[in-house]
Amino acid sequence: MMSIGLLPRIIGRPGRNKGLEDFIKHLKTYENVWIPKRMDIAK
Repeated sequence: MMSIGLLPRIIGRPGRNKGLEDFIKHLKTYENVWIPKRMDIAK
């Protein structure tokens, strides 16, 4: 499990937001990768 904490004042900068988008796109290229919200994990 990998958890990524996103603080608005840090991730809200354009360059960092692009990096997060790229990372998520990369994760979606793999099969069997689950990208849940915290509430989904708690359930």
